[in-house]
Amino acid sequence: MPDLAVGTTQICYDASRMQLALWAVLAAPLIMSNDLQTVRPEIRALLQNRAIIEVDQDPLGIPGQCVLISNSIQVWLRPVMPTNNIGLRSFAVAFANVGNHEECPLCPLTFTIVLQDLGFTNQMGYTVYDLFDSKHILGLFKPKDEFTVRINPSGVEFYKFKPEDIY
Repeated sequence: MPDLAVGTTQICYDASRMQLALWAVLAAPLIMSNDLQTVRPEIRALLQNRAIIEVDQDPLGIPGQCVLISNSIQVWLRPVMPTNNIGLRSFAVAFANVGNHEECPLCPLTFTIVLQDLGFTNQMGYTVYDLFDSKHILGLFKPKDEFTVRINPSGVEFYKFKPEDIY
């Protein structure tokens, strides 16, 4: 298994985020060959992000997969803990911008999807957490709601969708 290139001079910050998110979705071992004491502070924060490490080491052990490709966007989905009171699982979802960026190499892409199109069926909804900023809660989204993200070129947005309990 190759190690992460995160923190090396060969890849930019957005590519580092993408590599880390996809490594976590695939449930691959997070093996690093760099020294956390010498990497830039923002890279150290990425590599020590507890929310992302928690996804990678999720006890279910179910690797994620790419469930949708739309133009330059790939959607990666991984079932993770916790479950709600009737056993519906949470999901880690990575939205990766992998396209050719010749038209506008610095322009983020906007991507919108209805949650039920990802198989999210909990009628009570899902609380959405930004995994790169685990203190940031995006809100409650129901299956028929649209979810919109803006993704930098060669970048990723990474979220946890936690199902609300059914009363």
